[in-house]
Amino acid sequence: MKKIILLFTFFVNVIVVNAATSITYMVQFRHLPAGSTDTVASLPSGLTENDIVWTCVLLKNGCTKTNGDQKITWSMSSGTFTGNLSMFNSCAQEAKAGDVVRMTMTINHPGHPYHGAKGTCETTVKNGATLAMLHNGILFEEPVIPPKISVTGVAFCAGATGQTVKARITDAPADMTGYTIDWGIAGITTSGAISATAGATGSINPAQVTTTKTGQAKLKKADGTVVATSANYTVTVNPKPTLTFSPATPSVCSGSGTQITASLNPAGNTYVWKKDGAQVGTSNKLSTGNLTSNATYEVTGTSSAGCASDPKTVTVTVKPLPTLTSLTASKNDVCAKEAVTLTANASGATSYTWTNATGNAATASVSPSATTTYGVIAVKDGCNSSKKEVTVTVHTVSVNIAANPPTASYGGSVQLTATPTFNPAGNTANNYSWKGDINGSTSGATLNRVTTNNMTQGSNFEVEVTDNMGCKGSKAITVSVTGDALAVTPPANSPNGYVNTPINTGVTASGGDGNYTYTWTSNDPTVTIQDKGNGNVSITSSTTGTKEVCVEVSSAGDKVKKCFSVIVTDPSVVSLVMSVDKKCAYAGEFLTIEIRGNGANTYSFVLRDQSNSAVMTVTDKASWDTYKVYTNAAGTYKITDFKYKIAGIESTGDIPAPVTAMFDPVPDVKANADGLANIDHCEGDQLILKGSSDEKGLQYTWDNGVTDGVPFEPTMSTTYTVTGTDPVTQCAGTSTVDVTIRPRPTVQAPPMQEVCAGELVTLTATGSADVVDIKWSNNVDNDVPFKPTLTATYEVTVTNDGGCTATDSVKVVVNPAPEIWRSSKNPRNIAIGKDAYFAVSVEGENLTYQWKKKENDVWVDLDDVTNSVPIIIGSHTDSISFLTVPQSWDGSEFRVVVSSDCGADSMDFQLSVKECFEITAELVMDAGIIPDEDPGNLIDGWFCRGQKISLKAVITSEEGYDIENPHYKWTIDGLDLPEEHVELVSDTAILTWIPQFTEDDIVVKVAAYCDGACEEVYPQRLRLKAREFEDVALKIMTDEDPEDRFCAGDTVNFWLSTRNAGKSPQYAWYNDVFELPEEESPKNEVVYYDSAKVTLVMGQEDTWMRVVMTPSPEICVKEPVIIDTLFMKKKPWMEPVLHIDCSDTLVCRGDSVSMLAVQSNAGANPTFQWQRSIGAPFPDWNLGTDYFATVFVDEEDVWVKCTMTPSNDICWDQTKPIVDAIKINVFRDSSEVRISCDMEDKEFGDELVFEAETKNLLGEPRYEWYVDEMKAPCTESEYIASSVAQGAVVYCLVSGEKICQTRIKSNEIIVDYGNVNRDTMIVIYKNERVKDLNMVKEGDDLATVLFKIDETAKFGVGSITTDGKFNYTPMAGFVGTDEVKYVIVNRKDKSIVAEGYIYITVQENDRFFVPNLITPNGDGINDTWELDFLSEYPNHLIQVFDRTGRIVFEARNYQNDWDGKGMTKSGYVGQINLVNGVYTYIIDLGDKNKTILKSWIEIRANLNRRNYR
Repeated sequence: MKKIILLFTFFVNVIVVNAATSITYMVQFRHLPAGSTDTVASLPSGLTENDIVWTCVLLKNGCTKTNGDQKITWSMSSGTFTGNLSMFNSCAQEAKAGDVVRMTMTINHPGHPYHGAKGTCETTVKNGATLAMLHNGILFEEPVIPPKISVTGVAFCAGATGQTVKARITDAPADMTGYTIDWGIAGITTSGAISATAGATGSINPAQVTTTKTGQAKLKKADGTVVATSANYTVTVNPKPTLTFSPATPSVCSGSGTQITASLNPAGNTYVWKKDGAQVGTSNKLSTGNLTSNATYEVTGTSSAGCASDPKTVTVTVKPLPTLTSLTASKNDVCAKEAVTLTANASGATSYTWTNATGNAATASVSPSATTTYGVIAVKDGCNSSKKEVTVTVHTVSVNIAANPPTASYGGSVQLTATPTFNPAGNTANNYSWKGDINGSTSGATLNRVTTNNMTQGSNFEVEVTDNMGCKGSKAITVSVTGDALAVTPPANSPNGYVNTPINTGVTASGGDGNYTYTWTSNDPTVTIQDKGNGNVSITSSTTGTKEVCVEVSSAGDKVKKCFSVIVTDPSVVSLVMSVDKKCAYAGEFLTIEIRGNGANTYSFVLRDQSNSAVMTVTDKASWDTYKVYTNAAGTYKITDFKYKIAGIESTGDIPAPVTAMFDPVPDVKANADGLANIDHCEGDQLILKGSSDEKGLQYTWDNGVTDGVPFEPTMSTTYTVTGTDPVTQCAGTSTVDVTIRPRPTVQAPPMQEVCAGELVTLTATGSADVVDIKWSNNVDNDVPFKPTLTATYEVTVTNDGGCTATDSVKVVVNPAPEIWRSSKNPRNIAIGKDAYFAVSVEGENLTYQWKKKENDVWVDLDDVTNSVPIIIGSHTDSISFLTVPQSWDGSEFRVVVSSDCGADSMDFQLSVKECFEITAELVMDAGIIPDEDPGNLIDGWFCRGQKISLKAVITSEEGYDIENPHYKWTIDGLDLPEEHVELVSDTAILTWIPQFTEDDIVVKVAAYCDGACEEVYPQRLRLKAREFEDVALKIMTDEDPEDRFCAGDTVNFWLSTRNAGKSPQYAWYNDVFELPEEESPKNEVVYYDSAKVTLVMGQEDTWMRVVMTPSPEICVKEPVIIDTLFMKKKPWMEPVLHIDCSDTLVCRGDSVSMLAVQSNAGANPTFQWQRSIGAPFPDWNLGTDYFATVFVDEEDVWVKCTMTPSNDICWDQTKPIVDAIKINVFRDSSEVRISCDMEDKEFGDELVFEAETKNLLGEPRYEWYVDEMKAPCTESEYIASSVAQGAVVYCLVSGEKICQTRIKSNEIIVDYGNVNRDTMIVIYKNERVKDLNMVKEGDDLATVLFKIDETAKFGVGSITTDGKFNYTPMAGFVGTDEVKYVIVNRKDKSIVAEGYIYITVQENDRFFVPNLITPNGDGINDTWELDFLSEYPNHLIQVFDRTGRIVFEARNYQNDWDGKGMTKSGYVGQINLVNGVYTYIIDLGDKNKTILKSWIEIRANLNRRNYR
């Protein structure tokens, strides 16, 4: 045993102060190993002052006071430590001289050789004195240094034998007899002797050590005392790798090959593939080549650790190809657009791929417009058959028409020849059908050539040719007419002369064919006419006055009659007349003053103007002329000095009244509202030219194809002229505007810029030489640096000296400094020997990564390492992996530094390495799966066939361990699912895939595992069932015109037409970009809104509506939302004008009169409604809807009215009808009456409505109705009756006021109801029943027939007695629809004489229960419509409509008293005695939620509802 001498000198200074003694001490140490001398003052090596513990004891009169285990802070000088210690005296008296102080020193430094060494000294206290005491030679035993043990770990493949670990032993005694080693890992035992020099060997039992273990070895003496413990060492058991295949169950179509990928876990790179014992591959991928039968392959793999897997086989299943035998068409020869059904005939196919047709079924519908070849391929399990084709030949007919001559002479005809061309060639014409004014037959198999009637105006002709296949082709031609219509011009002034003196005059004929025949007549018997040929005549009358002379001129079959007046005077009767015309005040225009006279032998007069100056002087003129004076000076003109002579005697004549000459003003027109004569306009822009004037109501027209007020794009500099015409005076003014087209500048923005956040950017745009201004968006100045904050596109606009602009843009990309915004779990907790990884998500561009590990408080860069434990992968990426992490890495810290040209960012991570723990897992349904809530179904959820679905599996630890690196193995119907379908989000695995199974039902299972877990867990399975996709449709409907245009101020309703949207679809309405009703477009006003209907008052601008519909969750749809958009365009405002042009309104009986509608400002395609009537007002009598009409007259006057409706492309004042009318004097004496009645779906007891229509009946008609020769109590044109017997005969007698015939009898109608409808609808509440409902109808003879059930109820129990009493009890809790079929059987021969269905609706006890049936039969049940819940909604409104949309009942304070038949006290009844049938209702509750109830109600007057509600 080694000895040491611990020598110390103790100087004590004791001062007694009150009750305490203060001790000052100095200590000197001498570490004197044996044989040494006291030469060095020092502490033993490895010790500090903090390792010295002192105990001080004051001994006084048998009392002790200890200040023990004091660690003193020392000051040191020359090896001497000085400190202070106060000792508190707890004895009876103070310390005094003679007391003893004992000091004990102990070394406390575990692991140090002198740990536990101790020394003691004592001294006597003396007042005021310093005592020194030296103790030498105090011996302490030097502690024995214990032995040490360390173990080196080992790695091997699982199951390998002969594996060992080595232990190294130091500081051990030479004789280690009896020593043992506890290796700290079960399954390792000592093999051989334990030696202080050779150490020891531990033998590993592979049956016990199956996974990587970490332990500490303990060296024990024979008595079991542990004398040394090693640091942790690891026995790494590399697992035997397992093989998986992708695909797990490969399959190919016959004749094709595939590739199989083998994967090892743990990973490896050595593979051996065999087929039938022969090696066929050595990589992880194997290409099979083309296969025609199933093939099995065996593969063995070796992991990176050198461990070999067990052999594993995989079989490639070869799927047979479907057989496609033929493709047929329902028709191989068709007309264009004719429907054809294509049918593929195949075996083993599940779907089909079509060429030139759509769908995947075995049949496809097509409507080819040209000859087309269609193809189809049969498909099963992804395998395709060979392709089959069929050609459908489309037969077409094209037609050409030739006119001979090409144009018709006025009054002449042309020959039209149709030449058809048939495709395919060889077809023939079966019929020609002509339209137009054709002479003779217009339809026939050989009528390819026709002749028109004589033509006086251009006309349209059309021919339709039908070939032998029934296919049609048509062609139209317009034939124009040359020459003018026959016209006759009478004398410009009325001829005049004296009585009994021939007056020569005549007419001029023009137009026609140039050959004219004149027939002269006069209705005055005193007139004699001498025809002098060529339109000249001599007229003599024996009396004075104005004589009417008429001439009828004939040419080319046309006739024109003109009449004019001849003035015959007595020379002794003298008169003078003066007149002036009206003209527009155009420059250079003159007014004409005309003077005429008669009588006298000679005459004289003077015409004077407004200044009394003579304008014309006539002196002693012997014969009368018509005098015309032309003037451009407005004013009053008069005759003076009128004298005449008869038989030489001069007299003064009567002077005519003065006339005023006045021009109609010419409008002052401006070419645009600003009055500018010149407009500079930039090329490519739209321009609007609009005429204006201070005079209202002018009509403006422009040259150069411009429409007033309509935008257009001018292409060159030019002058535009506008003409403004007064529609009354027809005076027109013009104005011009010069439009100069200015060129646009050019601009070039710089290329894309890319900078770091905070850096300056300079944008410099260049332009053409004429650019005078450059402006950037976002408040950026050209060529001036600025700091962009976000990536954005900057637009530059340049303006040239002509005021025209051009734009360009550039994108500035702002790269931020790297920012780590997300990371993997941190800190991480894994099991010993497992893998760990860390990852970050970083915002930034062009990033570099460096991972670091903290070692001795210093961050050390990491690099990828593959040849040590752990393996490090990804040290320079955004994620790093550590494979096979040892326990020694427990508590490790890591840092990732992300850098770019724009900066850097970092994040720290912590890692814990622990023992394994238990886990649990849960499997739940996720997106695309609808949970099934019916416990009676043997499934957990529904999914849409062919649509992506997902399930979630989540691992949890009840012990609170973090779930790291979770693993999941999914199976569907027992088949493994590849991992590419699985996404990990935190601890949750989301399985997402599209089921490809033909079966409806599938079963999904999952096995779960995570790092640190002790073993896999298996949650419950899920059973899923497929649903088919619905064809969901959405369309926005509106009550506007078909082109969706509107006028400002219109109230427009928008509603939705949907298909297959489910029970509770959701709708979002948008007007422009504003979502209704929270937002509102400033263009339009929302006056009504609910999810199904929106009503807008339209504004002054175009607008659009959009609806986004989300179908109900239970509906399978391929798109999550359905969107429809409707564009609404505003129409221009116009003031339409209409005039009927008719050449003659006085006609003979039997004539046809043609009329023409002349219109303006009525839009592109106005429509017309011609109506004819007898007397006013105008009862409807349709004469057509063309722009012209023809009326045939017989013996009565006829009014003809034309009502014009402008086309939908304009707006107009619709409060003012646009109508014109004329009267034609004719007579007629024929009248007739016809009655009608709609008896479809009627049965006895229903109301029948008989309506009478009269024709050619004057005055107010009077009606008499008869049923089976019995007069009915009705004198109106409409006779409504119920309970009219089957076979009854109904007719009507009508009398008029102005007809010779009275009581005109109508046609007869025989009442025939057809089969009695025996179907019945019933509505009851849940858990209620139907009792003794009488199904007997009128005509049922219970003595000869009986009732029985034919088809039973599905969701309840239904029965019927032989005398027709029906009972029904639904299943408990059932809500829905059910039906029962019953039959009426002949009691003798058991034949079925009638059948009917009873439809039962079982409803929830809804607070808004609305009965859908009224049976006003007086039995006290359902006689009126009872809506009990309305008492809670005082602001309600009820409206009931018939099928035409007419309101038949309306109420705001409904008292449950409407029965559909009579009047009511609580509302408006639009019609009494409603016929049996279905009506629509709308109930607005008027509550704050705007609740609207809509559905239907049926009225059945003869249905017995007494036995249930």
